[in-house]
Amino acid sequence: MSKKDPLFNVENYGELLALAYDLALIHYKEEDNYSGRYVAILCSEDRIFIFSDYFGSCSGCDFLQDVETSIGKVKYSDIKQYAEDVKPLYILPLDKNNKMLVEALKSMDQIIREGLA
Repeated sequence: MSKKDPLFNVENYGELLALAYDLALIHYKEEDNYSGRYVAILCSEDRIFIFSDYFGSCSGCDFLQDVETSIGKVKYSDIKQYAEDVKPLYILPLDKNNKMLVEALKSMDQIIREGLA
C-alpha cells in the first residue's frame, strides 16, 4: 500500500522552501515583474539560510505554477523535488548581530502584511 502524498497551501517559493527544509520563513521578496528572481531568507535555531532562484509567469516556465493541483495545493513530493535542485546561496551562523537582522526582517514583514508600509 502506498502512502498518501500530503498537499500543502504554498503561496510562494519562500513557503515552499520553509516546508522542504523545515525552517522558519523570515523574509520573501520577488522582483516586481511577471517573471524574474526571488530572494527567500529562512532560519533555524542557529543558522540563517539565503536562497535565490527564478520564478516565471506560466506553468511552462514556473515550477510552482506547473505542479500546483487544480485545488491550488502542492504535493509534498513536488516540494522535496524542488528542494533537491535549489540549495542556499549562503548559510550564516545565527550570532548576536544576525539575530538583530532576523528580528528587523520579521518586523518589516509584519508591517508590510498589516499594510502600514
